[in-house]
Amino acid sequence: EVMFTNPDTNKDNSSIKVRLDQLDFTLKTIFEDVESFMIGQGIGSFKLLYEGVDGRGYPHNIFLEIWFEMGLVGELLFLAFFFFLFYKKNKNDIVTIWTILFILLNMIKSNSIIDIRTYFAFFALFILDDNRIKKQNL
Repeated sequence: EVMFTNPDTNKDNSSIKVRLDQLDFTLKTIFEDVESFMIGQGIGSFKLLYEGVDGRGYPHNIFLEIWFEMGLVGELLFLAFFFFLFYKKNKNDIVTIWTILFILLNMIKSNSIIDIRTYFAFFALFILDDNRIKKQNL
C-alpha cells in the first residue's frame, strides 16, 4: 500500500502504477502468440506498441525488454553471454564476480538496451583482463 500511496500527500504514486501497467503489457504481448514469444516485436518497438508513439521507451527490466523486442532467441543469446562471462572469470576472483553481479542487478531494475552499452564496455574489459592473465600464466 505504501508503494501506491504517497503518505505525505495521500496521492497515488503514478510512477509505480505506470511500471506495473508496462509490466502487464509486456507479459501479455510476449505471450500473445508464438511469433512474439520466439522472435519478439522488433528492436525499439516497445514505446510504439505501448503508447502508439515512436520514441524511446522500455519496461524497466532489461530481461523483459529483450524478450519483448527480440523474443526467446534474443533472450537466450543474452543469457548465454552472461553465462560465458561468469564461466570465463576465475572462480577465485570474488571481487570481479560481485562487481559483475552488481552490474547485472542494476541492469534488471531500470535500464533499456541502449543504456546498457556502458556495462558491456566493462564486461569486455573483464574478458580482456581475464585473457591477459591467462596468457601471462602460460
